[in-house]
Amino acid sequence: MTVIAPRRIGGVTGSGSKIHAPGSLDNILSQCGFEDSESLIWRPRLTICSAGREKTGKTRFTLSAPGPIAIFNFDRPLEPEVLQIAQAMGKKVYHKNYIAGLNSGTQEDWRRLWNQFKSDWEKLCGVCRTVVQDTGTGAWELCRLANFGRVDKIMPHKYGPVNNEFEQVIKLPFKTSGLNSILTHRYKKEYKGTGAVKKPAGSDDDKEVWTGKYERQGFGGAAYEMQICLEHFRS
Repeated sequence: MTVIAPRRIGGVTGSGSKIHAPGSLDNILSQCGFEDSESLIWRPRLTICSAGREKTGKTRFTLSAPGPIAIFNFDRPLEPEVLQIAQAMGKKVYHKNYIAGLNSGTQEDWRRLWNQFKSDWEKLCGVCRTVVQDTGTGAWELCRLANFGRVDKIMPHKYGPVNNEFEQVIKLPFKTSGLNSILTHRYKKEYKGTGAVKKPAGSDDDKEVWTGKYERQGFGGAAYEMQICLEHFRS
């Protein structure tokens, strides 16, 4: 068997890669805005997407993070017992409610509340050790209310700009070294068409039935953006 070495033609190998003078690679990468990985400074931090059914300790888990902790509350008002737990752990916790009622507001109200949240989120990402969306499900609901005025019967092709807006919000903590970010999520029952499960007697073919499983409720891209995905259980 004969092996033919790549030919060099005018400073270019047969594979098509250009030959650069020694040291020029660093110059070109620098001009393009690339940084040497050795220049990165490691800062302990975690970004977490957590989810679980009701009463499985999602909020209490966030209190185990380093303080000071800022909780952006989209759920019901925090119970005093929860904050007492934080105090017993020696954690400094701050919280603010961003609760939007489906039947007690207008799209203008929801847009104003969503913009206020984004402004507060950006400010506190630079001064706190941990920021929490409790729940990320509620934050995603508020984002949809602010953009659509409702949370159902929305065509999928309209979600592009809204998905991008929410994604930029949850990516903001990544710009601050050492800042932890936690998004908690509720669970909902998973429903599928009867083609995927045993068809109940007397039901239509297109009827959706509960599969017996649960799925995370909220922005679907959150799990891809965060470092860790947690599922909470309680026996």
